[in-house]
Amino acid sequence: MTWHLYLIECSDGSLYTGITTDVERRFHEHHDGKGARYTRSHKPVRLVASCLVGSRAEALRAELALKRLPKSRKIAAAHSFALRAPTMPIPVELPHAYRLLNHGPVTLVTSAHESKQNVMAAAWVMPLDFDPPKVAVVIDANTYTRQLIEASAEFALNIPCKAIAAQVLKAGSASGKDVDKFAHTGLGNFPAQVIEAPLVEGCVAWLECRVLLRPDNQLRHDLFLAEVVAAQADERVFKDGRWQFADDDLRTLHYYGGGSFALTGETIELSGNTD
Repeated sequence: MTWHLYLIECSDGSLYTGITTDVERRFHEHHDGKGARYTRSHKPVRLVASCLVGSRAEALRAELALKRLPKSRKIAAAHSFALRAPTMPIPVELPHAYRLLNHGPVTLVTSAHESKQNVMAAAWVMPLDFDPPKVAVVIDANTYTRQLIEASAEFALNIPCKAIAAQVLKAGSASGKDVDKFAHTGLGNFPAQVIEAPLVEGCVAWLECRVLLRPDNQLRHDLFLAEVVAAQADERVFKDGRWQFADDDLRTLHYYGGGSFALTGETIELSGNTD
């Protein structure tokens, strides 16, 4: 069971901090006078912030830390806890790796060569094949990521979620030539299983890829083809080979442009002939 940290603004302008497994339900309990003693005497007005934290013990620690802060710092601090959401990767069978990308989510491309590493946002990514699984990604010739991929012939596709949307936007707003993008965005990372490029913490799926050299595609179209050599997903949202989004903070992102994102929506199941 996963726990959330939340902040509620009350009618007198004060902020109430709490933890719950269901933010919407808990807010309504506070609003209806069935929540905490504090919100019975300080009428809740709106939910200001909420984020996935992890276990109940982690949530209690985050709640205590947040309550110690002055009001002016609480909202920003609540959002920062989203970056500490636990990563629970499970292996994904390679013939099913295409399902991690088939719905067209935004990705974070990570790359590394020697002591250098980078992360960039990329929306033009798609699966190409089942077994062996392949992907296509557009990497502009002027990017630092392009330099590292051409030197190492490998990269990782990390699929972020709502909880780190602000960091995803930040990753697409600076160049690794100028700044350390991990430090700049506040994104953490952990080692990949097969390749040298790191994987991004707080994401919900990861595909490790080795470049299939197609110089003409790369030079003329900035298009890289790669074989997926390892795949993992967060067990909270990817089970039995399918995405299952029960928590809005873990929904994947789709980029409209201009800083606007959509979240992956409701799933519908249809059956019928495939002929």
